[in-house]
Amino acid sequence: MIELRDYQLQAIDSLRDQFRAGKRTPMLQLPTGSGKTAIASEMIRCAVEKKTRSIFICDQISLIDQTSARLDEEGIPHGVIQGQHWRWRPHEMVQVCSIQTLARRKHLPEFSLAIIDEGHVLHEAHKKMMTEYSAVRFIGLSATPFARGLGKYFDSLVVGATTRELIQRGFLVKPYTFGPSKPDLEGVPVVKGDYDENALADRSNKPQLIADIVQTWKKLAQNRLTICFSVNIAHSKAIVERFNNEGIPAAHLDAYSSPTERKLKTDAFKRGDLRILSAVDLFSKGWDVPQVSCAILARATKSLMVYIQQGGRVLRTSDGKENALILDHAGNTERHGFLYDELPQHLDMGLKRKQKPREPEEKLPHPCPSCAYMKPPRVHKCPRCGFAPEKKNIIVEAPGELVAIDQTRAQRKANKELSPAEKRSFYSELLGYQSQRGYKDGWAANMYRKKTGVWPNSYRDCLPVEPSGVTLSWIKSRQIAYAKRRTA
Repeated sequence: MIELRDYQLQAIDSLRDQFRAGKRTPMLQLPTGSGKTAIASEMIRCAVEKKTRSIFICDQISLIDQTSARLDEEGIPHGVIQGQHWRWRPHEMVQVCSIQTLARRKHLPEFSLAIIDEGHVLHEAHKKMMTEYSAVRFIGLSATPFARGLGKYFDSLVVGATTRELIQRGFLVKPYTFGPSKPDLEGVPVVKGDYDENALADRSNKPQLIADIVQTWKKLAQNRLTICFSVNIAHSKAIVERFNNEGIPAAHLDAYSSPTERKLKTDAFKRGDLRILSAVDLFSKGWDVPQVSCAILARATKSLMVYIQQGGRVLRTSDGKENALILDHAGNTERHGFLYDELPQHLDMGLKRKQKPREPEEKLPHPCPSCAYMKPPRVHKCPRCGFAPEKKNIIVEAPGELVAIDQTRAQRKANKELSPAEKRSFYSELLGYQSQRGYKDGWAANMYRKKTGVWPNSYRDCLPVEPSGVTLSWIKSRQIAYAKRRTA
């Protein structure tokens, strides 16, 4: 049995606390590569000890054997529900299956615990099961549980650890991001919250962009094992052809590739016979090859979930792996922020959202004009090449001192010391004060940023509440300081 880490044990305790509190369908949020399957295996093992039947539901048929192998490592006897599968053992107390298989079956095996992998992708069959099996406990696992309406089906959220925390503790590697080129996406239609695939492919599948991808990889990736996320099959094959023409062994996989082809190419990739493996959404979920240390983002996405899931594939630790590279040709980092930035920590209830006036946009990473390294927001001098553009002056004068536009030490301390719940409460109180005083929309967000040094992106769903005395005192101190500067 693999020894669990402290945050994994704490996550299990927190899930049990939810059950003791009367919750039936908690969701566990943990980053890609943090060991969600290890947590699930431990909970399944404990269920077996209590003579309780359980079922692990994969999001894709292709992930069944990977999950089964993990249960073998833990020494957990189990069967697989899948037509013609060699591990068909209906008598076992633990069963592994895909939601696609369950959707086609009229009769399901008896179970008291169901674990839903990639719980942010709920199929109609998931929803039907969770409704009909009202006595069964369901646990969702996801790195990105912020799909619209997820809170209708999962009744609580357990946040095990953040990506930033696990990087700092050495459980994940730090990603370094470059953004050398991106397609012009103006006018590309949006369908179901993301760019239309056909229109996006027309913009992305150009020789110049493909050449940029190859030359950028040759310059920066240092022959690393690399996965590439492409727009569609034609786009992926064109990228692979360009790499092969440059003498760099590359291969393409897609949803239509046979299991044998997938295994042959993945094994060749793990051995290093292939340096590039390109696919269309195939590696965004559950794909586990820790050795891979570079990701090419050749597909633009408006979905924060897709961006986090793709980038997270290269954050796992491996022997000799010190860091990871993100070669973002699609502008996703500028659109969503860094992979280790703070993420939403609440479940969306699917309520109809009122159209709000646009608030000032949060400063996001941007590429260095000299080397294309993705610089953090408000960083003037490139940390990689040292280039400091002269077109912007980010130093402002204030009475008696020079102040750089960056998080001050006090802001960093405040942002670190406030819990997510306290941050949400503070922003709600600022919204309440804004409403009482008739201030313009955006005032609360700016005041939140003055306190913490970041924009309240994770709390845009907050409702205004009556400000507390502590918040009122802090607002008053800011107003006094502002008045003193005006009269100085």
